[in-house]
Amino acid sequence: MAAINRRTLSSFARYSRLRRVKFSLELAKEDDLPELITEQWETFDNPPQGIFRLFFPIEDGDWEKSLQRSIEDQRTSFIREQPTVKWIKVMDVEKKRIAAAAKWYFFDNASFLAKRPTVEVDWYPEGVIRNLLTQAVKQYEQPQHEMGQRPHEHLHIGFTRPKLDATDPDVPLYEKYNFQVAKVHELRPAMPASLTRSEMREWKRCEE
Repeated sequence: MAAINRRTLSSFARYSRLRRVKFSLELAKEDDLPELITEQWETFDNPPQGIFRLFFPIEDGDWEKSLQRSIEDQRTSFIREQPTVKWIKVMDVEKKRIAAAAKWYFFDNASFLAKRPTVEVDWYPEGVIRNLLTQAVKQYEQPQHEMGQRPHEHLHIGFTRPKLDATDPDVPLYEKYNFQVAKVHELRPAMPASLTRSEMREWKRCEE
């Protein structure tokens, strides 16, 4: 944890000197989650990130209602998963707002892998879309199952303003700070042969 904090502080310190902006690095608390999750949603919507909506869908076209549900769901999991999970936030001191945040898991052993239930995307209604997304989520989590067979730290999700992620254009920045590409992972859910024509059309729309 200390090593992660020192590395992150060093990076933001250099950035702060360039822009003459003051940042502070802090552990987020439960009370921070409404602002933090709202910032997360706004960041991943600009530009839109399909992988984010796998886990945090907009229900019935209602962005605000879906956001509030996400805040409560993530608050519940944050409390339940203590002390394994930590949200780390970077505050813009002058603007008094969250400039970036990252959700880390710290695992002392690999026993959590054996205890994890079968993935079921129950936040989507039963049907073609849930089938496709259940496959996608299983594939998304597979690298952690393969590489997390010993004590490790897992960066679950992070965001910055402006947005930064692990897609091809941003990889050089990660490499600059000694991160390494361990595996390029693509999600390729397989369409079941039993689908009707209308279900096949729905599946293809979801893939897009």
